[in-house]
Amino acid sequence: MAGELDTEVLDSPDTCRGTAEWLGELVGGIVEVADTVAQQRSASESFWRGTAADAARGELGGHGKNADDLESAINKVKSALEVFADDIDTVNKRMTDARDIARGAGLVINGTKILPPKPSPNGPAGRPDGPSGAEERQQRAFEEAG
Repeated sequence: MAGELDTEVLDSPDTCRGTAEWLGELVGGIVEVADTVAQQRSASESFWRGTAADAARGELGGHGKNADDLESAINKVKSALEVFADDIDTVNKRMTDARDIARGAGLVINGTKILPPKPSPNGPAGRPDGPSGAEERQQRAFEEAG
């Protein structure tokens, strides 16, 4: 027979969502910088000519691409954190459901731990002196929760 089943979830979806929100604000700043770089690069064509101008616009173009790449990478991390937060919520709900099922079957719940059913003094299941229907339901609920 298995030991107790710990249903505690140690992660917090709020920290993931808070970080994702902060990353969203960071992306907004990066977009502003990238837009400003593109505008300045474009505007410089009307008043600045020559090799130095071309080199500067080339550098600005590279920085604009770097900003776009950074924006894309941060958005991927932001999205992954949001999905992970949702997954934590799902796990928390499933663990709550497991405790509810176990409690409904008469198992003992100690905090977030589901304790296994006590062994039957009547003998193994399936024999005339085997566990009662309630004991079998408890065992089944414990196995389903784990």
